Amino acid sequence: MPDGQSIWQSAAAMVMLSSAELVLPALLEFRSIGVGWAGPLLTGFAVFSAIGAVIYGLGKWPGKPETKSHVFLLLTAASFSTALIWNEVAPIAAALAVGGLFQPGVLVTRNLSLRKLLPPHLHAAAYFVMYAGHGVGYGLAASTSSVLMIVTNPRGRACSRYWPGGRADSPERLRGEEADK
Repeated sequence: MPDGQSIWQSAAAMVMLSSAELVLPALLEFRSIGVGWAGPLLTGFAVFSAIGAVIYGLGKWPGKPETKSHVFLLLTAASFSTALIWNEVAPIAAALAVGGLFQPGVLVTRNLSLRKLLPPHLHAAAYFVMYAGHGVGYGLAASTSSVLMIVTNPRGRACSRYWPGGRADSPERLRGEEADK
């Protein structure tokens, strides 16, 4: 079975990726940028991820896969975090593009470290558990993002049209506390 580190790296990688996918429209609207930019920005992320995979595949990179995986995970997290501070499309796009370049390194090196750790007859089961960690990370990010958006109630939530009355309701109303008053 995969070591706990590989499972947590899978979950962490998917938390970052799903947070970018799920929160980006709300972030753009919060920054007074058209929500329609979410599609092109995520497409750019995907294109740069493909480019990053090719670059990683062409090179001989020094260091152990475990170390490289940590470095790529930190670089991806730093890139995604940088996207949060900008109020314009171009810097957000650049941060997502840089994150896209590093994301394949996280995935490939994590798989290589798992392959190195286990005998071949355990690879299939280990990959299964590792990709289950992906699902856990994606689900946690989705749940956490939705709770944070309700609790923090950012101005002009992208999902506000789906709330009763076509507006962003307060956390109190969502919990039914307003009816008690």
